[in-house]
Amino acid sequence: SSPAQNTVTLKWEIDPRVKKYRLMVSDSKHFVKALVDQNALLPDPKGVQMKGLIKGTYYWRVSAIDNSGYESNFSETRSLRIVTDQALPSDLPPKLEITETVQIGPFLMIKGKTDPGAYLTVNEKRFDVRDDGSFDGEVKLERLGDNRIVVTAQNTAGVKAEKVITFYLEQ
Repeated sequence: SSPAQNTVTLKWEIDPRVKKYRLMVSDSKHFVKALVDQNALLPDPKGVQMKGLIKGTYYWRVSAIDNSGYESNFSETRSLRIVTDQALPSDLPPKLEITETVQIGPFLMIKGKTDPGAYLTVNEKRFDVRDDGSFDGEVKLERLGDNRIVVTAQNTAGVKAEKVITFYLEQ
């Protein structure tokens, strides 16, 4: 009920050759403003403890720093969501609504809405779900003719909702 009092642990695979890591955490996907920027973290298989995060979506990434101070590229950006007003996990599937689809050549833009906190995939590609449950993104149609698009939302209890739509790709 009070996320600022709870601790979140961020973990990643530790490389035995790495002496230090740099961790960045932001509330922006593009890291416009870093909430955390620590560049001398020692490798710890238990991860890094973070406290004081309030309700919202956060993004984080790490880079490796070698003995001579050379820093690697950042890892893939990961996200985490702090949700405080969500009900306990439900046995009911999450709401799943496709509100708009636009096909531009071999790409399909999809917009929709599901329950906040749901895990959403489109053809097994992860889409971010905003705090209000809305989502959008694009998928590539893989072949000429009919392409089956499977949109799946899963709640915290593991219950899934699925919608299947078909789009035709011309040459």
